[in-house]
Amino acid sequence: MRGQDALRRPSVGRGDGLSPDISGRHVIRELHTDGPIRGAVAVTSTGNVLVPSEDGSVYAFDAQGTLLWKTRTTSAIDTSPAFGRDHNIYFGAFDTALHAVDAGGTPKWTFLTHGAVNSSPAVSGDGTIFFGSEDKKLYAVSPDGTLVWSFATEGPVASSPAIGPTGEVVVGSRDGSVYCFR
Repeated sequence: MRGQDALRRPSVGRGDGLSPDISGRHVIRELHTDGPIRGAVAVTSTGNVLVPSEDGSVYAFDAQGTLLWKTRTTSAIDTSPAFGRDHNIYFGAFDTALHAVDAGGTPKWTFLTHGAVNSSPAVSGDGTIFFGSEDKKLYAVSPDGTLVWSFATEGPVASSPAIGPTGEVVVGSRDGSVYCFR
């Protein structure tokens, strides 16, 4: 069932304070892509919704659900978009690349690795973009798409990096290790 009047009967919270009670809520908007969605959606500071899709596209919808733009890669996207201070949007894809598009969805640059990029990027306070690749590396890329540094682990890096309050970067690898960089 689609539409603004579609009433959904979702399961209600467990009453343990860990799950929200959503009884009596209804769907106010339903957005559609041309493929399954595995990555987390992101919401911009202006309320636009960015949706990565396995059809190889990132979709941008406004708060009313109108499609603003769609940018396409050559492969599925399972990562969640990240935002830079420059208002660019960064996301990885199975095409072995980290992609950058501007706020209007126009491609800015592509940074190629030697493996699928399943790791959602994280952007530091100075604009450096951190992400992992199936090629077993953690990458640090500048906002203009140039390599700052990379670090090779013993296993693929599908874990998404986290940036601590003092700028440390922490990421896990399939080699069973967690790496911390300053």
